Amino acid sequence: MTDTFDFIIVGNSIAALISSIELAKSDYRVGLVNPSRAWGAHFGGITINNDRFDIGMNLFEFTSFNEDSSSDILSYDPLKKGDVGRFFSQIESYVKTYVECVEVAVPKMTIGGFFSNDIVISNRFEILKVLPPSVQLKIQKELRSILDSAKSDLHASNKSYNNDLFLNTSFREVSIANHGETFHELFVEPICIKILNLSSEFIPALYHRVAWAPLFYPETLYSQFTDTPQALSQTVFHYPKAGNCETFVTSLLKAAEADPHISFISRQVAKISTAKGTMLEFEGGESITSNRLIWNMDLLNFLKLSEKKEEGAAYEKASVAIGFLKIDSSKLLGQFSTLYIADRDNLIYRITNQSVCSSIFEEENLMTIELNFDLLQKAGLDDNATIIDYIAKKLVEMQIVASAKDFKYLEIKHFKNALVLPTAVNYHRFEKTRAYVKSNYTSVDFLGASAAFSAASLNDNIVQGLRIGKQYANFKI
Repeated sequence: MTDTFDFIIVGNSIAALISSIELAKSDYRVGLVNPSRAWGAHFGGITINNDRFDIGMNLFEFTSFNEDSSSDILSYDPLKKGDVGRFFSQIESYVKTYVECVEVAVPKMTIGGFFSNDIVISNRFEILKVLPPSVQLKIQKELRSILDSAKSDLHASNKSYNNDLFLNTSFREVSIANHGETFHELFVEPICIKILNLSSEFIPALYHRVAWAPLFYPETLYSQFTDTPQALSQTVFHYPKAGNCETFVTSLLKAAEADPHISFISRQVAKISTAKGTMLEFEGGESITSNRLIWNMDLLNFLKLSEKKEEGAAYEKASVAIGFLKIDSSKLLGQFSTLYIADRDNLIYRITNQSVCSSIFEEENLMTIELNFDLLQKAGLDDNATIIDYIAKKLVEMQIVASAKDFKYLEIKHFKNALVLPTAVNYHRFEKTRAYVKSNYTSVDFLGASAAFSAASLNDNIVQGLRIGKQYANFKI
């Protein structure tokens, strides 16, 4: 038996859920296919000892530094890096219709024993003033030299206007051209290596935010050492008051489940045919058809299942290890929402206390500790017991806890090949595959990781889902 839908959506992401909800508002019949049964992808959370954790840091960012054109969401272009920033007010409004959010305390950073507001994602510069005077002077001199030279094409202000240059130039070169070598080696290079197990030398500057690494104007940094420091607009983060990011996913899922226009199909796709409309064949022989397919999984998976079976090269990926910690709040020596660790000799790159993020001041706190698993293996830390010992030692050294004996529990989970590396090689592999798919499958829309290289952030997911709804609001099936 073959069922027919107006739209078939394949994927388990936030974009897939939002697309189905928005299309259903136009009375379209939607088949939502999710082979995995889990929802929300990275943002769906994980259960550890009956506690619900985020999979690392998941904060809502509603702060926009772009011109807001939220009334015209059809103008969103996933191929233009950072374009999602134009729609942050609409993202905020949408999220808050599903979950109550609270403002998150300013993330922190630690380096060389110094502890201050974070500079990596928060646009806060206080940590520069707590560095040793000799280091401050060195950074200042290098920045002065940059400013005294002719303005470079690699100036950070040009990133939005010359994407090709920043795509074809390494982040290391661009960072040093704007920050100086000392700042780069203190705050940028360690973050890239610790998160991706990859030097900034191999990251196109256009994609520096995939490594969460900043790119500041040299004028802004230099002014921090003067009597008139330039203040950037502060990045403000929000978080679900209920205690984890999954609550947003759960609210979307409930809305989709309650809509009679949406049918959930938990089957493994065996084949995709687009000869006449779209037909999805499932393992076991059943199938569904539609005039329009919305694909929200990897492009290579699409090609593998399609009738043409065009082969694409596999991407280089990074693996992640996350520690899930439960501890009495009274046993914490200090509290923070998120803490970045810039020190090279500490393999932990980020710690998030989701209880603090949600302003839940209870007796027990849930925390995530993020590390690159490939880097751990290089250091000889390749089993859970040694990783747990390492994390416990570092938490004590950083004076976050007094003793590992205070833990309720600390468990490690590995997420193998979880992150596509933002390398030039991967970019060109993706673009070759995307160009082939777009030219040969014109009746298919692609979302998330298949829409553009590095276009699967929480905000990209939301805007892409909303865009699908508006794009087909008056579509004739």
